[in-house]
Amino acid sequence: MVLEHRPVGAAGFRALRQATTNAAGTYSFAGVKPAKNTDYKVRFAGDTTAELQPTTSAVHRANVKAVVSSNVSAASVASGQRVRISGAVSPVHDGNIKMTITGNGRVVTETSISMSQSQFTSTPTLTDFHYALTYLPPAPGTYAVRVDFAGDADHLGSSMVKSFRVTL
Repeated sequence: MVLEHRPVGAAGFRALRQATTNAAGTYSFAGVKPAKNTDYKVRFAGDTTAELQPTTSAVHRANVKAVVSSNVSAASVASGQRVRISGAVSPVHDGNIKMTITGNGRVVTETSISMSQSQFTSTPTLTDFHYALTYLPPAPGTYAVRVDFAGDADHLGSSMVKSFRVTL
């Protein structure tokens, strides 16, 4: 049995792992962890001595979620103090992340942060895209920072929410 894979966007399938069936006819492929959305199929070459014909399974897709992290510099700050908001998206992508800050139950600000790979001087590998900014809350209250990556052809979207409080 041969496990073949085709990452989304790749031209064709390539062999990834081999396995032998046990007495019950079952098999498994351990340790397969795709880095991005990937199509898989299993191929059996056939066995002429046992009169078994070659066959190939249907294609199955494994979707991989991008990871969004977010941090705030403090859980509580005094009115008039800035909060540092930072985090990462892994792996790096073209496109944008959307940051929405709500305060006391209403949207206070929304911004889009570019993750354009054109900012890199060499071809990026599957590493993190880091972001950071400072924010001055307009009034005391409870705030939530939501960071969203909508997803793309090779990764599902993801989001993260962090909260902080502004006191008098």
